[in-house]
Amino acid sequence: MTEASSSNVFIVKDGEIATPLANDHLLHGVTRSLVLDLSRREGIPIKERDILLEELSEADEVWITATTIEIQPVHRINDQIVGDGKDGPLFKKIYRSQVLRSAHYKLMDTLKSEPALEAWKGGGPNAMDFDLNLNNIMTSNKAVSQIDSALGEW
Repeated sequence: MTEASSSNVFIVKDGEIATPLANDHLLHGVTRSLVLDLSRREGIPIKERDILLEELSEADEVWITATTIEIQPVHRINDQIVGDGKDGPLFKKIYRSQVLRSAHYKLMDTLKSEPALEAWKGGGPNAMDFDLNLNNIMTSNKAVSQIDSALGEW
């Protein structure tokens, strides 16, 4: 197993994520790279290795990634339910990280585009300090709590 149609495959078994190794036979997806990075940042064990077709039926979780769909859980393969048929805990963790990352960059883009802020930046901290300040905003408990509330309960 290397990939799905125009998307990359991830499986979770016993708390470890696995995805096929990037090579000449595999789509080198941007979202795949993002999930690899987010997994490492979250401290989730992840291995790039060959995945056997029968591992899909034994997996606790299966996900696919692509630019157009970002990251999506797979609840059923053919007639077989994957795991308990619901979004798994590692999917939720990676999805939350991805949403926080997207919100961070959208906030930075929005704030940086405001003319008043541009004038303030000219007389205030340099761009690096500004980026660090925005990072502090997005990682504050209040911002994370608001994003978690927006995601709702699974």
